[in-house]
Amino acid sequence: MKRLEGKVAVVTGGNSGIGLATAKRFQEEGARVAISGRDRKTLDVAVKTIGNGLVAVQADVSKLTDVDKLYAEVSKKLGKIDVINTSFSELHVAGKSIAWLLDSRVAGGGPLMDLGVYCVNTSRWLVEEDPEEVNAHAWKKDAERFKDVEEGISFRMHFASGLVVQGTSTYSSVISSFVFVQGTRGWACLTPAFPFDEERRLTGKIGGKWFEKKFRVLDEFAPELDAFAAAILTKKAVAPDGRQGHRDMCILEAIYASARKREPVDVRYGVR
Repeated sequence: MKRLEGKVAVVTGGNSGIGLATAKRFQEEGARVAISGRDRKTLDVAVKTIGNGLVAVQADVSKLTDVDKLYAEVSKKLGKIDVINTSFSELHVAGKSIAWLLDSRVAGGGPLMDLGVYCVNTSRWLVEEDPEEVNAHAWKKDAERFKDVEEGISFRMHFASGLVVQGTSTYSSVISSFVFVQGTRGWACLTPAFPFDEERRLTGKIGGKWFEKKFRVLDEFAPELDAFAAAILTKKAVAPDGRQGHRDMCILEAIYASARKREPVDVRYGVR
């Protein structure tokens, strides 16, 4: 048995030089190999050179959108997505954390509006589908501090395809986040999923073969400003655009309604 039999290797910059040589060696050792690079032509050459099922993704891992692209490419190989579990929480400390986050008139809501929206939007983006129904439960352990917003909330989103997304968001645990995708051919987990000041790790198994990829810390705010500026100068839409943001808000509104009513609620996307 070869040394890397049953493993999946992701090689960034694998379209040339040392990266290409590394990808080739990994495959010779029995691994299933995926490479990423910025140049489409050299990626195509790499595929012809190495062959044998090599997966090539055009991406620049110094850019957040391309990290997302690489994650999405892996997700597509999981088969039919059955369940997504996702969470984003942060500890809100009295006297230290931002006070207005507990004022619904300013913040619009609690941890769901502040953090849970990332879980909702990312899940929608991964499957390119919107939920039809939601079910939610909110709680307050400290009713005095959290008298105006929820302290924590869990929610379930149901999609027409049969997909179920389960999410949680609280102000009662240390900052942590993940997206865990389960499909008919494998699973993948990205954690931390949302904070930009920590190294991210993508791990999982596809067809019984393990893979792991690390992403260095990126300054996401500067590229975000550049993207907004470029959209204005070129008169092109940003991604996700305002329409997608509106749909996120419709879903959050339905989640809050379900928590209040303690029953499932249909998501209404019509513009009021």
